Amino acid sequence: MRKWCIYLLSKNKEPFYVGRSFVPAKRFEQHKKRFGVEIKMRILQSGRGKHKAKEAEIKWLDHFMAKGRKFANKMHGSNGVWTTSDSTKKKIGLASKRRWKQPGERERHSKIISAQMADPKHRERIRKTVTKKRRTAEARKLQAQLMKERWADPKFRKKTIKVCSKRLTEQRKDPKFNRKMNKKRWGSIEARQKQSQFAKTFWSQKHRQYMSKVMKEKWRDVKYRGKVTLAINIASQTTTSRKKRKQAAKSIWANFTPKERMAHIAKCTKGHHAKTHL
Repeated sequence: MRKWCIYLLSKNKEPFYVGRSFVPAKRFEQHKKRFGVEIKMRILQSGRGKHKAKEAEIKWLDHFMAKGRKFANKMHGSNGVWTTSDSTKKKIGLASKRRWKQPGERERHSKIISAQMADPKHRERIRKTVTKKRRTAEARKLQAQLMKERWADPKFRKKTIKVCSKRLTEQRKDPKFNRKMNKKRWGSIEARQKQSQFAKTFWSQKHRQYMSKVMKEKWRDVKYRGKVTLAINIASQTTTSRKKRKQAAKSIWANFTPKERMAHIAKCTKGHHAKTHL
């Protein structure tokens, strides 16, 4: 584990900042740019372990604040939390936007992340951290609340559905993805039982009646009928569709004798004429 240091910054012999760093010399140079070159640094404590460093920093902050000192720290001792002002948030946002606009910045960042995620140990660490955070009741409640608020926005909903549909369409074109999903879907006995149960529920008499009622109501709409008819006509005009119809017709006619074929043609023609003269 890396060694950390808790340090105290003072100006004109007045302490005003307590901090922690793994490289205090480098951190001191950064503070000079912010607070001025006349500041001085004093090491208060050192050790190893991230959690111990945070505890030590809070302890020293409490120690100096108990004496009535005012500090420039964003964290206010053990009874406070890290806070960021709106102006600071705005500055961070503008700096981030400028950085992402630089040519090659996104590619560089993508390469770094890809290299990190290629390491199985790194992926496992992230998985454990994320899982641990999401398992808490507070985290789940907050996540649900945020998603409800976002999903209430029609623009966000439309954009999300569009992106997901596009991604799913692209994935379904990949044979490897389809094989993977089929294995996942039918690989276990439980998955097959779930699919079977779903199919039985879906094709139950009650559900079929419900779907029939819904489709009849839809079919009464002239615009809907026109859309469906147009889609069928467009689909039937493709070369693949014509080939399929031709093969289907051949397979059907192969089961008929010449007399049966003629009788079927006469029946269809008679029915067509009857409809025409109505």
